[in-house]
Amino acid sequence: MRAYKMILLAGLALTALGLSGCSSGSESGVYHVDLGATQTRIAQNDSGAPVATPTPGPLPTPYLRPTDPPDPASDTVITRVGSETITLDEFRQRVRFERWYPLRALARQAEQRGPERVLDLTRPENASAAALFSTLADSISFGRQVHRIMVIESVVRQEAARRQLELDPFQFDARLAQYMDVLPGDDGRLPLDFDAQYQQFLAELSVYTGMTEDDLRRIARAQTAYAQLQFLISQDPAAIPDASQAQAGIEVRDAVLSTEARAQEVADRLRVGESLSAIMASLGIEGAGGDTSRIVRRSDLALPPAVLDAIFRAGPDDVIGPLATGQGWYVARVVGERLEALSPREIDAVRRQYFLDWLAAQTDDPAYTVDNGNWLGAIPQDPLPRDVSPLLTEAHITRRPTATPMIGN
Repeated sequence: MRAYKMILLAGLALTALGLSGCSSGSESGVYHVDLGATQTRIAQNDSGAPVATPTPGPLPTPYLRPTDPPDPASDTVITRVGSETITLDEFRQRVRFERWYPLRALARQAEQRGPERVLDLTRPENASAAALFSTLADSISFGRQVHRIMVIESVVRQEAARRQLELDPFQFDARLAQYMDVLPGDDGRLPLDFDAQYQQFLAELSVYTGMTEDDLRRIARAQTAYAQLQFLISQDPAAIPDASQAQAGIEVRDAVLSTEARAQEVADRLRVGESLSAIMASLGIEGAGGDTSRIVRRSDLALPPAVLDAIFRAGPDDVIGPLATGQGWYVARVVGERLEALSPREIDAVRRQYFLDWLAAQTDDPAYTVDNGNWLGAIPQDPLPRDVSPLLTEAHITRRPTATPMIGN
């Protein structure tokens, strides 16, 4: 199964976890709650200009978590994964955690740098914040992602136990520290005030989600195990068969354009014989790379199947596109088939995919993962942004005039 079918699990690549789930140039991106993605710190979008010492924001109103309905019961099993079960209460708590944590991080950034800089959603560098609000408004999709996380973590825990995997204590501490937006020092030690920050975090965790310290540490252990298992499983010799031998691929000169109309113009000009570099230069598009080419292989994770099919069906000098991708509209001139050894980057990508395929085999096995589906009508929609901080309200947020109003602000 390809990585994008795994709800963007590539985001787990252990960047410092939080709101960087979409590019800064996106206007309609969606913040994906991957395994670990909730911890990526908000992108540092300072322009380098001096910042005044922030003044304290308005005091928050004490939060009371909504009472869940008694039916179905909180201990109802919603999913069985191997020898583990996931209960309705565990799912509800995790959804609330995944909602609360990134909102808390966003509010802290607004307090430190000012809401006019962090919560102005018309600024391209704040696209991640806009995407977060958009994603939280779709509670069904959000709940599905969180459920997927919990299934993956269950698979990881059981595989780690089967292998008697010893977790790296420094990686585990770093996981916990990332929740507080704290980075360990070069020696792996945590700052002196970490305990105080940790206790404050646990207090808020209990109020907003109902989770305990043991619940949080269980998540951190699963994420640490995920990273270690990804390395171990991807090193299996079967992951890269005959990597040193030449592999078939198609050489292309390609580009991705932001609009279909612009991509169609480029394709039309390619078909009458213009070079891609000349076309891109005439359109004022920088970074076209001259007439350089690259090798596309069937294992390329950056291109959807429809694009790969078109490339591999085409003959030498054919022009393909425009074809839609997640990044824009793809256009290419095919040079021809090439046999070359995999590059180090390609080998890394194949190894990652091998691990994701192993993971998919567990999560998608109906005998191993049994989902009762009785959680779809019980996805919490709290906490709302305004519940987490009075800064996360319409009074402090600047939105695009055409944007859909955000739920719960």
